[in-house]
Amino acid sequence: MDYDTKVGTAYVNGEFYLAHGWTLSVDGAYTMSQASFDPIHVPVPDEAPWYEDFDFSAVNTYSDLDYAQFEVSSRLTKDISPRASVYVGGGYFGLQDNEAYVYGDMTGSVLYTQSGVQVRF
Repeated sequence: MDYDTKVGTAYVNGEFYLAHGWTLSVDGAYTMSQASFDPIHVPVPDEAPWYEDFDFSAVNTYSDLDYAQFEVSSRLTKDISPRASVYVGGGYFGLQDNEAYVYGDMTGSVLYTQSGVQVRF
């Protein structure tokens, strides 16, 4: 039995120093992934027991994967001292599930924000 996996990822990252104490960082990634294995062939003897009703014909499809995901985020940071800064940011994550399998269709997206204080020791 062969298990075939194909994955491709593109990633970009940038950090920009805008003005005194201000920094903007941007990240982005796009991934496409496919995986599957060959059908399972289980020989059934000619004299199968009466309770022999197993069917393995679709088992190989349970682990088929075919999805694309996209993620982008950014953060704006302001230094408030040599050892501390504040930041605000946000991002988006999206998943397109093209092969709903055991857990169902996982397609969805998330939009999030974040803010905080960072202290360096």
